[in-house]
Order: sequence, then structure tokens, then C-alpha cells
Amino acid sequence: MKRKHSILFLLFLLPALLFAQQTYRGRVTDVETGNGIPGAVVRASQANGTTTDTAGYFTIRAASGTMLEITSLGYDRSTFTLGNDTDISIQLMQSAAQAAGSEVVVIGYGVANRRDLTGSIVKISGEEIADKPNTNPVASLQGKVAGLSVTPYGTPGKAPDIRIRGTVSVGSIRPLYVVDGVFNDNIDFINPNDIESIEILKDPSSLAIFGVRGASGVIAVTTKRGKMGRVTVNFNTNYGVKKLVDKISVLTNADDFKMLYEEEKVNIGATTPFDYTPWTGNTDWINAVTQTGHFTQNNISVSAGSEKNKFYMGVGYQIDEGIIIREKMQKILLNLSDEYKLSNFLKVGFSVNGTRTYSPNDGTYVLENARRLAPIIEAGTFPYRMKIYGADSATYNLYYAVPSIQNTLANPLVARESNWDAYIGRENRLVGNVFAELSFLKDFTLRTAFYGDLSFVESRNYTPLTAEYDPVTQSGYLVNRVTAVSSEEARWSKYQQDYILSYSKRFSDHNLMATAGFTTYWLEETHQYGSVKQSQTGDPIPNDPRFWYLTNGFEDNATSQSSSYQRQTFTTSGLLRGIYNYRNKYYLNASLRRDVSSVIYNPKTRGQNFWAVGMAWEISKEDFMKNYTFINFLKLKGSIGVLGNQNSYGIDYPWFPTLASGNTAVFGNNVFPSYVKTYEVDPNLKWETVLGREFGLEFRFLDNKLSGEINYYDKETRDVLLFLWNGPKRTLGNFGSLTNRGWELSLSWNQRIKNDWTFSASANMTTFNNKVTKFGTFLPASESSPNQTEVGFPIGYFYGYVVEGIYQSYADKLASPKVVGYEYGPGDLKYKDLNGDGIINTEDRTMIGNPTPDFIYGISLSTQYKGFDLGIDFNGSYGAEVYRVWGRSELPYSRYNYSTDKLSRWHGEGTSNWTPRLGDKFAINRLPSTYGIEDGSYLRIRNVQLGYNFNPNTIQKVYIKSLRIFANVQNLKTFKQNTGYTPEFGGDPTYFGVDWGNGPVPLVFTAGLNVTF
Repeated sequence: MKRKHSILFLLFLLPALLFAQQTYRGRVTDVETGNGIPGAVVRASQANGTTTDTAGYFTIRAASGTMLEITSLGYDRSTFTLGNDTDISIQLMQSAAQAAGSEVVVIGYGVANRRDLTGSIVKISGEEIADKPNTNPVASLQGKVAGLSVTPYGTPGKAPDIRIRGTVSVGSIRPLYVVDGVFNDNIDFINPNDIESIEILKDPSSLAIFGVRGASGVIAVTTKRGKMGRVTVNFNTNYGVKKLVDKISVLTNADDFKMLYEEEKVNIGATTPFDYTPWTGNTDWINAVTQTGHFTQNNISVSAGSEKNKFYMGVGYQIDEGIIIREKMQKILLNLSDEYKLSNFLKVGFSVNGTRTYSPNDGTYVLENARRLAPIIEAGTFPYRMKIYGADSATYNLYYAVPSIQNTLANPLVARESNWDAYIGRENRLVGNVFAELSFLKDFTLRTAFYGDLSFVESRNYTPLTAEYDPVTQSGYLVNRVTAVSSEEARWSKYQQDYILSYSKRFSDHNLMATAGFTTYWLEETHQYGSVKQSQTGDPIPNDPRFWYLTNGFEDNATSQSSSYQRQTFTTSGLLRGIYNYRNKYYLNASLRRDVSSVIYNPKTRGQNFWAVGMAWEISKEDFMKNYTFINFLKLKGSIGVLGNQNSYGIDYPWFPTLASGNTAVFGNNVFPSYVKTYEVDPNLKWETVLGREFGLEFRFLDNKLSGEINYYDKETRDVLLFLWNGPKRTLGNFGSLTNRGWELSLSWNQRIKNDWTFSASANMTTFNNKVTKFGTFLPASESSPNQTEVGFPIGYFYGYVVEGIYQSYADKLASPKVVGYEYGPGDLKYKDLNGDGIINTEDRTMIGNPTPDFIYGISLSTQYKGFDLGIDFNGSYGAEVYRVWGRSELPYSRYNYSTDKLSRWHGEGTSNWTPRLGDKFAINRLPSTYGIEDGSYLRIRNVQLGYNFNPNTIQKVYIKSLRIFANVQNLKTFKQNTGYTPEFGGDPTYFGVDWGNGPVPLVFTAGLNVTF
């Protein structure tokens, strides 16, 4: 009877118990940084649990008084007792292991705990770049990573110039990109919002496993994958505008131009008068060809996962307009992945990244010509009635012609407005992989993967009939009378196979992770070029995309040309790596790789070995450190290794020189052409190698508030591939060497001021010391190029004359050392007689600058208060010089517009002692000299972002898990000394840092939102 009453009582109580449950919404954050912790498990019971989303938010239904258990990898377990407040906040403390750096990072052919590594790997979360206004994610890393130099460009779709720890060669210097295991030369196909993390690998112990492609560093990208939990849908979008800032200063006033031009005519002895009457412009031509560009990124992703299956799909759409008129790039991106666990020991999966890009019609030349164009030319249009297409006669808005004083220049608006839509550029790219992973014998894992990277680029360019209005004759006329179509098709096919066997075992105090593998890489590249051009008497090819083909129906009255280019390469490699530690205190890493390549097919050296050994000591775990309670973590590390650099010096197959026509030979009555090799091959030809060394210290102090890393790196590039000239003959071989040395310092401070208020600051700095120690035949500077590379100096340094002033009079000229080989007089630059021999000649040239900075640095400040967050990033450089060509030492192909500093030119004794007289015929003033040198040091406010995360309790009624809005300003202000658009100029390994008056980096305003359902 009592049992029956008990059951009835429980049945009566059950609705009350159910009714007592309520919905709790909260966020799990890191106690030190205040950042949300994604993927944390929140459990009320074995059957009632959930995981946090990407921002750390969660929702759970439970009764008041229930104790929640919260766990997350790398954090101490925590509990929280529910009360009446349904809006809760939970903080987790990093575990001791996590504080010592045990986060998982991507290494070559696998992952490892940072704790177990002996080198320098920097991990950047995808959240740090997802909401930045850059279509190329690497551009968002500028100033974020010690040792990483990033030179961004303002042109849509143009990849930034990237160098890791300096310039390691005269050939290949770009880092290797590894995207989910796929080797790549770029990551243009990756949506920044689909990135889980980016790792920068810099030291020998991290890079040797990449063999012949590891010397320039590696940027490893991991894209997002599905996670366990319910279906999550994320949508994020941003929209913004771009504007030209730090505009270079050229004349925009017609009267100033006329004054300087007439003065120049007198200086050069020109007597022909110029009639300015028809030329009534007062034009700022840089303003005329630039625009406010628009920028937008829109992305949606779906993620779902169970214990057996994890699925992710992301779709993105980008529009990126440049600051040049009619410059626009569009891109559609797809990321799809799935991983399925067939059993406890076997899982399979695949991932695909696809993109379709509509490339812009490059507008670089437009800005250059605008800078050169005289302000007396009208920028507007003149309505004029004329016949263009056969019987067609209509009124056209014609842009103004260019006066005869600028006869080799064209009005940039004529070509831009006529041709911007006469170009079709498309790229379709598909990068993917399939894999199977087998676990067996408890400690072994075998992973086999097949990767493919297929790219097809098509471009078609139509040259239309173009017309302009000449105010002198007051008539319109055809500038271009012949139509044409040019076409290019290019295909890249890259295939990679990996067979990787891993072994992981713990033996008491010993921990070992070993890897062995076999991998192949195959590349085929083909290009086909063609053009068809209307004959002088033939009908024009219509301005209609239907006819923009090589076979367009007008071939009978046209001339055509075609050419092609192909290459194939293949690499086979074997690799070994061991990661060992004793008591999680003493660490040893070792790796070995052998590459055999088809590119250098020398039977003696085509197979090369690359290796590295690294050691580390976690000092903070020693007994004698127990009394130093302010030290939470201290690790001493070092590594040494030989890395490879796949520099073929721009030659597809260096071991097999091509043939060129030489002399002729006569046999009887027949004359036969003879052919000679374009160069001789050194019999010991092989890949370049870099002997890398690193020593460093990692630390965390003051309850982990202060953390940092100090590293010294030393990279000696041996066997640099170069030509050695012997009279008219040259030999290709490993005739060079150079060194790169420097220090890296990274510091960060994380402080919780109050429970809902946190502050963090971080800074990094990298020093550079580059020197050429051996060189075949040095690369000299010339009248048109200031860069020189030779033994004993930095690579690509500036070489020229030292300017002492300006000759003020003929008496000054006669009293000064004589200049050999040039006409000169009062108003010209006076060069210093460095060797004191009483004459000025090429022997008086010296190092006048270095485009490599003494150091670069970055600073980041951020604070979070309740739902608000504010972040400011700075980056800068110190000690580099810029060589300014525009407005100073340009060759006199035409009369260019004057830079405003010409208003301070020498035009009589005592008027200037720096800016020479006007006159493009005075070649002495165009020689590379300190007159062209400017300070390239700068400090830039790189990024400012303000955001707000809505309280989950506020938005749960509309079924939203998290909602964030933000506003961002990029390149807010650059504090610099040079007069160009920017102080940063990339380029080739031996020719960089030269300012031709282009390359502006725009100011970008964006705003957006990120919502998760």
C-alpha cells in the first residue's frame, strides 16, 4: 500500500519537477583574456549537455540548483550552480599545461602540442582575420607576427609581398603555403571566413620536413571543419568604402605648370613657342582617375557533427573595387568538407575549396599616367559628332587630346573609359583532397591522402576604335584606327600524394611521436596565346563580346599570331621525424627529408637531403625554480638544420640549357645555321641550401599575465644559383651565398581589471641584418636602376653618388672636381669626390641606402567591457630607405607634369641647394644618387575596430545564438617621411624599395555583422 502511495506521490510531483526547469543562457570565457571559448562542453547530467558556439555562447534547460560541469581542452574543469538568474557567465582558467603552451598547432604532415616543439611557430586564430577588409587573408597579418614582413597592395586581387625572416635568395623568396596539407604558391582561393587558423613556421626544426621548399618559411592554413553538436548556421557580412590617402603632390595649377615649362624651355634652349590658348584646364589628374571604391564580403556557413560524421559548408561572395576608376573584382568561394568515422579505427573524408574570380582590368598604368599628365588638359568630355563604325554617325563624348609637348603620353581617361569593359578575365580554381586514416595496433596511424589543385585562367582583351577631341583643331579624330582581339588560356594542374605513418607512445616518463612518409608532387602548366588584328583596309571587329574570339568571322581581313608555353615538374620525397620528451621537461625534435626532383636532373646531385635537430629545456619544471613563484613558465630552445630552396633562377630545367642561333656554316654551296647553348652548366649543379640556426627563450610571468618569446635567428644561404660570366660566355652554377641574421621579440600582457572588464596588449619586433658573402658576377646599378648586389653588402642595396649640393655658378663649377662624361653647369647636382682624386666618375659611387629595414614592429591594444570590445593595431618599420624615381630621375621619354617640389628648384644663384634646375636633357641629374633617397621609416594605424556582442538572453526570443556588430577602419593614418603614396615597396629579391609613383594603400571603412543561429 505504501509503495502504491509513493508512486502516486511521484506522479503528482513530476509535473512540478518538470515545471521547475527553465532555460539558461550564458557564455564561457577565458578568465585571463575574456575571449569566448568555442567548443566547451556544458553538462547538467549525462543525458543533458551542450557545447558552446564559436563565440563561447550556449543555451541549456535545467532546474534551479543544478550543478553544471564545464570542460574544455586546455582548461581546468569547472562547476557552476544554477540559480534564479537565467543569464549566466562562466569563466575557465587555463590549465598548467595550457599555460605552458600546450595548444595544438599544425606542423608538416600532422599536428603537435606546442609544448613538445623546439622551434618558432606562431598561431593566428581565424577570428582575427575574418572581419578584416582584405580578400587575401595574409594581408591581415601585417604587424601581427614577428619575423613576417607583409607589403600590401591596393589593387584588388593582388597578393601582398611576403617575406619571412628576410630575403634568402636572388630567386625564390616567397613562402610555401600549405592549405589542409596541399602545397601551394598562394591562397587566393581561400575565403578568410572559412579559416580556422593560420600557423607561421619559421625555424629549422619546423621547416626541414618540407625539404626543397622550406627555406623561405611556411604559412600553414587550416580551414574550418564540422564539430560535434547540433546544426549551426552562421552568416556574416560587411560593407565599406575605400579612399585614396597620402596622395603624391604634383602640380594641379595651370599657371604653375606654364611657368615651369617656359623656364625649362629656356634652360634647354628651346625657342619654339607653345600656344596655351586651347588648353584651358586646371585639372587634378589624380583626382580625375580615382574613385571611392566599394567593398563587401558576404558569407554563410553550415556546420553539423556527431560522433561519427562531421560536415561543414561555407559559401562566400566578395566584391572589391579599387580606387582607380572602373576597377572591380568579384569572387565566389566555396568550402565543403565531410569526415566520416566508419569504425573505431577507420575514418575517411574529403574537402574542397573552389573559387570563381572575375578579375579587374588592371588600372595601374592609369594612375601612373595621371601623375604625369599636365594640368592644362581638360578632364571633362566634349560632345562631338563623328563617324566611327562605318556608316555609324553619332554624337560622342570625347575626352581631350594631349598637347604635343607630351607627345608620348595618352590621356588615361580615353583608354580607360573605352577599354575598361573590353576585357574579360576569369579564373576557375578547384583545390581538394580525399583521405583515409587507419588506426591500428593501438599506437599507429596510417593516413593516405590525394590532393588536387586545378586552375583554369581565361582572359580576352579587345582593342576598340577610340577617339578624342583636339582643342587645337577643334575636331575629333580616331586615336586608334585598328581593332584587335588578344586571348590567353592558362591551365595549372597540381597533384600531390601523401602516405604518412605515425606512431605515438608514452613509456613512463618518456613520450615519443614518430612520423615516416612518402610523398609525390606533380605540376603541369600550359599557356596558349593568340591575337587577331584588323588589317588597315578591313572591317573593324565589332565591340561586342560575341566577337572577342580568335575565330570571329573577320579573319579574312586580319592578321593573326599565336604562341604557347608548357612545363612539367615532378618531385618524389621520403621523410622521417621524431618528437621526444622526457618528463615533459627535456625535448628533442629531429627530422630528415630527401627530395628527388625533375627540375635539376643532375645524376650526381638530383637527390638531396634536408635535416634539422632541435632541443629544448623547460626550466620552470626544475626543483630549483619552485621558489620563483612569479615565473609560471620558462623554456630554453634551439635548433639547427639544412633547408632547401627551390630556386631555378627563372629557368624551367636548369640542367638542360636551351639553344640559340649563332653563326652559320658553309658546306659546299649550302649555308646552314648553327646553334649554341645559351649557357654552360656547372657539373655540380644542385638546389640551393640554407643552413638555419635558432636560439630562443619562451616565458610566462606574473600568473601568466605577461608572456613572450625571444629568438635569435641565423640563416646562411649556400649554393645560391647564379650566372658566372667569362667574357661573352656564362655558366650557371651554385656561385653565391648570403646571410640573414636578427632578433625577434614578442610580448603580450593580459589583465582582468574587473569581472566584466579586460585589457590586453601585445607587441613584436624583428631586426634584420642581411649580407652577401659570395657572388658569381655581381648585379650592378645603372643609370636607370639604383639597386646593386655584390659581396660585402646587403642584397639589392642602393648604389650611387653622394650629393653635396648644387653648382651655384660657373666659378663654383670650375672650383669643384670635374665630372667625367656629362655636360653640366650651374643648377645641376654637385656630387662628392669620395676617393679624392680630383674628378667625379663611377669610382665615386658608394652605398647610399638599403631597402631592407633595421627592424619592423607591430603593436596591438584591445579592451572588452561587457558586450563591447575595442581593438587598435599599429605596424611600422625603421631604418629602410626608399629610392624615389618619380619626379626626380625619370628618363626623358616625354615632358611629364612637375612634382610640387620643383617649385623650389634652382633658378638662379642661391635659390636652391638641393632641387636642380629644370631640363630633362641634363642627364647628370638623373644618375642614382642621394637626391633620390628618402626615409622609408613609418608608423601606421593599421586597424581600428569597435564591436558589440549582444546578450544571448536578449536575442534568444528570435532563435539567435549569438549576434555581433562591428565597425572597422583600416590604414587610418600613416606617419611617414617619404613623399610617395606609401613607404612600402616590394619587388624582386634584388630590386625592391623603388618608388615609381604608384602602389597606394587605401583608407578603408567597413561595418558588418556576424550572426549565429
